Amino acid sequence: MKIIVKSAYLFFLNIVAFLAITGTAVAFRCGTSTIDEGDTKSEVVHKCGEPDYVDSWEEARISKDYHTERNYDSRSRSYKYNREPFLVKEQVKIEVWTYILGPTMFTRYLTFENGILTGITLGEKGY
Repeated sequence: MKIIVKSAYLFFLNIVAFLAITGTAVAFRCGTSTIDEGDTKSEVVHKCGEPDYVDSWEEARISKDYHTERNYDSRSRSYKYNREPFLVKEQVKIEVWTYILGPTMFTRYLTFENGILTGITLGEKGY
């Protein structure tokens, strides 16, 4: 019975470790500073220094905007509100910064959208 419990415990620890390594990180530590989603590029450079590699591109994103239009109806002598969605196209500049932290640490990929940190992802161990 002890062997089964011990095996189940080790299996559970392996699953937790695997999810921690492959999942998305919420924060990234640079020396004594912590990088969190919502930080700007300048804050990250100030805390961590320049990245090892930067990949950037622009994407066109389409979203719905619910513009409220107010029209005066002369028959009823009141305003009528039209709330119809229309599509808005915006350009989003995306940058992925790579920090390679050495052979014993996992590589960090920081994703910025229009200069704001939106994601921190763990990669393979560095070199």
